[in-house]
Amino acid sequence: EMCIRDRYQRRVRGDMVDDKDEKPLKKEVKPPPKVTTSVATKEKKATSSGGDESERAFSIAFPSLATGTFKFDPKKAASVAVEVISDFLKKQKDSRIRLILSDPDEDILAVYHEAYKLKDKRFIMTDCDITKMKSSGFPCGIIVNPTNWRFKSGGSGVNKAVFDAAGPSLVQATKKKYITAETGECYPVKLPSESPLYIDEGVRYIFHVLAPNMNPDRPNCLNDDYDKGEKLLKKTYQNILHHFSETALS
Repeated sequence: EMCIRDRYQRRVRGDMVDDKDEKPLKKEVKPPPKVTTSVATKEKKATSSGGDESERAFSIAFPSLATGTFKFDPKKAASVAVEVISDFLKKQKDSRIRLILSDPDEDILAVYHEAYKLKDKRFIMTDCDITKMKSSGFPCGIIVNPTNWRFKSGGSGVNKAVFDAAGPSLVQATKKKYITAETGECYPVKLPSESPLYIDEGVRYIFHVLAPNMNPDRPNCLNDDYDKGEKLLKKTYQNILHHFSETALS
């Protein structure tokens, strides 16, 4: 009778019980996204319910540009990115700013972490899904989307993920403003309020960008001309942060 009562109490508490030896089993817990910052503690930024409106308004998330399908050398890409990011953070003293590199590739994140020397905690690196920043504890009002020259929603990678998460309203809003994209430029689009990405994740803007390409199987390949490629990639990040300043900081 005592064993039966003990088993009942443990089931009421929610313990998982092995019927053979009656020992509680451990519940499987999914690990959270990995996060690194420039500060020594490397703690995950504390948030509650995905953060508040002001936190989201001063945050932007972006993947490692050009290092995926466009096959840009990761070390060269990271060097360019952190140079622009460091210069921006040195000039902008607002403590609310959050620049979030969100990329699922651990090797890419390691390269960026090694390249970044400023030690400013406002630059955050994480492997969480860029379309689920709020759900992952990093609410962002702006997401950078590495698009193609025609702003097509197909393909693969981040571009497909962003368009899929945002829904057809992003396609319509983009077509109303732009026809084709040029390498190095940034194309802000205000996300319609009916978009699932707006409703579920609080994203207000999508910044489309076309990064330089080193893949001969893709249009406008630079054929390993890294002098030109690095200048264009630098221009891309500069334009992203310029529009971020106008949208979030003005």
